[in-house]
Amino acid sequence: MQTMTLERFTEVVNAVEIHVRFDKIRWAELHNEKIDPVAEFINRYVYVQSLKNLKVSMGELSNLLAMSENALRKKIKDLEYQGLLYLETDPKDKRRTLLYPTHAAKWVFEGDAVRRAKTYFDESERIRLLFEKSAYKLFEANNMHKYPSYKPNNEILYFHQQTKYGYEDSDLFAEWLAHNQIPANNYPK
Repeated sequence: MQTMTLERFTEVVNAVEIHVRFDKIRWAELHNEKIDPVAEFINRYVYVQSLKNLKVSMGELSNLLAMSENALRKKIKDLEYQGLLYLETDPKDKRRTLLYPTHAAKWVFEGDAVRRAKTYFDESERIRLLFEKSAYKLFEANNMHKYPSYKPNNEILYFHQQTKYGYEDSDLFAEWLAHNQIPANNYPK
């Protein structure tokens, strides 16, 4: 097998990104939703920071995005309404509001990571041969082995129907909650 060139690697990364973005467009159309890139950034940033055990405050996010807290508050309220974020007052400083991902957000981002990995496997035989075996063990251990790649296929429409806002109506979200031993009445946190 040949060494992967930077040109080929760039092609693979961009092909995956095209599949991801196209999938988001189709999902948004199916659910009559609008894609808000700033809200997506906020949601993903809060999630990634939580994985590092770092706290995110409204003020810090406002500074990072160079947005007023009022403009930011609207986007955060939308994410909170969608069941993707929750807010708590900082116990050490009552003036600070901290943002946390909900279980639904964790499910969204874990599923996104699985689907992106599968898309990389679809796009590059080299990446697939290097990582697929161990990745599929991880996917199966976390009950996400049935999640489709972002590359268009027949499974996508069903998956989109199961991954709408109002996660409590999603069989896939219910399976994820059960697998992670999170009580269903613990929604949205």
